[in-house]
Formats: sequence, structure tokens, C-alpha cells
Amino acid sequence: MTGPDITKLDDHDHGHIPYVALLLHYLDEWRKKSPNNTNPSTFKEKTAFRDLIRSGARTSNPEGGEENYDEAAAAVLKTITPPAVGSGCREMLEKASNIEPDSKTPNFWLIAKSVNAFYEKHQVLPLPGSLPDMKAKSADYVRLQNIYKTKARKDVAEVAATVRGLEKEVGRTSAVPDAEIEAFCKNASHVKVLQGTPLADISRLSSPNSDGTIGKPSSRILNILQKCEDDTDSLLPLWLALQLSRTDDSKLPPKSQAEAPASSGPDDLSALLSHPLISPHLSEIARAAGGELHNVSSITGGMVAQEAIKVITHQYVPVDNTCVFDGVRAKVWVGKI
Repeated sequence: MTGPDITKLDDHDHGHIPYVALLLHYLDEWRKKSPNNTNPSTFKEKTAFRDLIRSGARTSNPEGGEENYDEAAAAVLKTITPPAVGSGCREMLEKASNIEPDSKTPNFWLIAKSVNAFYEKHQVLPLPGSLPDMKAKSADYVRLQNIYKTKARKDVAEVAATVRGLEKEVGRTSAVPDAEIEAFCKNASHVKVLQGTPLADISRLSSPNSDGTIGKPSSRILNILQKCEDDTDSLLPLWLALQLSRTDDSKLPPKSQAEAPASSGPDDLSALLSHPLISPHLSEIARAAGGELHNVSSITGGMVAQEAIKVITHQYVPVDNTCVFDGVRAKVWVGKI
């Protein structure tokens, strides 16, 4: 990297060098002194690199320092590292790589497969193109912003070309809108695939016997019960109690068949009714008799409305699978059942 000697700039220009340019300048200085011409990687090296940047700031000016150098030093730990791909995005890319598209493949997966091809080729996601605020002269900031936007448009064009190739390959008649491809590329690092469980599967506690009575608890329920025993602060016992309270009592086995201790693994659902972690919740559910407290209803109603808005507007990440709210302890649990 070559550029003007920043030590010869006047105080005004020196104090308005964009911190991105400062990072690149001092990375070049660091590499010259590094044995293998590498960037700082360890925490110790990054700390030394941050001190190198701070050493270049001028303190003889009226402000007693330079804001752009402070911004550069603050950005070291989070920027001098290869761009990371979040777990949700990585999971999406893995699923996209295994998809064999056809003419009915949704737009989302066509774009996802194209973004995955881009990532496999360049080992980075498409550049979003946005630039944070920073201390800089307006002309320099606009010039830097144009560089980012130009690269982002180039990345979008490459992904779009892959999408068009897939459309042609599968004989798709309707094209994926360019705006949808651009939005996907801009937000690729935040994309997360949520695959919900059907409500019937969530509510199913067991498989019925041949005579119509409720059979043994499913392995899923037994696993949940084990988690409850391992974590006494879990909200899963409350969820289990709510599900059991909806069970048809006429189909439960007689009490005489449910005398085995719950900790040994209940043979039927009726054994869960006396489980020490579940029975207190069942008592409260029975005492409430379907009544609702206005403040709890207000909170849960707001939570449901918020999730509905997320789904309708296709913005932000909705709750993945199941949410349990305990109004007594003011605790919320979100997870897969």
C-alpha cells in the first residue's frame, strides 16, 4: 500500500483522515516490521497495534488529541480480524448447499444457494456497502462511501448472475426481483432460517394405545423431563403442566397403574401428574380455573402482537418455536420443544 506521507499533513487534514484509512496505513507499517508480513492476530499483538496507532496522534493541537485516531484505536479489536460468519448464517449456507433447486424452489433458497456459491469462491459474504459515521472531511467520506457502494454493487451483480443461471437451469418462468437479491446480500450476515415444529407435534405428549387410551410418554417428553430434573430453575415444568392440564383425563390409565416414582422414568402420563416439579404448577392451574390477571394478559398480549408484526412485516427475528412466560418469577424461556 502506498499513499501520501501523513506526517506532512497539516493539523486539520491530519485530524480528518477517516479511521478506515488510518487502520490500513498502520497495518502497512505493522507488516513491514512483522517477520512474516502478517496482520496482528493475537490479543497481545492487537494491543500493541492499538498502541502504535495512538502513538501517531497529535496532541499539540488545541483539542489535545485527535478524534479520528481514537476511533481507529477503538475499532482495532473488532475489525483487525477475518470477518466472522454467525452460526445462523452458517447454518443457512449449509442448508442452501444441499438444495437441488427446481422450477418451484422459493426465491429465498435460490438466492441463498447463490450467496453460498459466492462465499465458497471468496470466503467472505457480499459486502453490505454501508459505512459507519466517522471523523472525516465530507469529500473524503463521500469518496470512501462510493468505494464501499461500488464493491457492494459488484458483489450483488455476481450473486444475481448466479441466480439467473439457476433460473435458466431449472426452467423457471418468473425471475427473482433484483431488489430481493440486493436486500438479501445486504443483510446476509444476519440471515437465519427458522424451521418451526407443527403445533400438533408440539402438543403431542404421547402416542395413543390401540384401545384409544393415552400410551407411554414420548421420548421427547422424557427428554424434557430429564432437563427439568437437571435444571430446577427451568420453565419447562410449567410448559409440561400446561400441556398435561389439557389432557383428556378419561383416557389416562388408572392411578393404580401409575405408582412408579417419576424419577425412574414414568411408564404413562399419569405418573407425571405427581412429579414434584410439575404437580405444584398443576395445582395453580387448577386453582386459577382459566382465570387471567389483567397485567399478565397485557404482557403476553404484547408479546404475541410483537411476534405477529415480525411475521407480517418480514422484519427482525421471530421467536423460534416455543415461548414460555412465568408471570410469578417474571421469567421468559424461548427454545425448541
